Amino acid sequence: MENKLKEIEETHRLWHGFEYCFMDNFKFILRGYSLMRAVRTFANQNPKIKIIQCDDMMATASMLVLIPHCNYTSREGITIVSIPQNVGEPSVLYLDNSEISDIIKFLSTQEKSM
Repeated sequence: MENKLKEIEETHRLWHGFEYCFMDNFKFILRGYSLMRAVRTFANQNPKIKIIQCDDMMATASMLVLIPHCNYTSREGITIVSIPQNVGEPSVLYLDNSEISDIIKFLSTQEKSM
């Protein structure tokens, strides 16, 4: 049982670290560009975290933060945090392995049709 708890703790370590640094009671403590800068620093210290630059609905540079939930032997899923630069609250999504596979399939078909 203790090994299983350690495995679960390791699986979600990055997400809980992110949550501890940037959230209080499920709400973000920073927003916009301030949050983007702080998250970039956090991600630079945690190379498993991937940042993808994108534009939001106001055509301003925003970011998607991909935080894997994995341990030494398996991957459980990915949390995606969308951080708009100027407008709105950050949002959090979780994708399990099957949903990740669906996105990969979709993107691979889009690449071929372009």
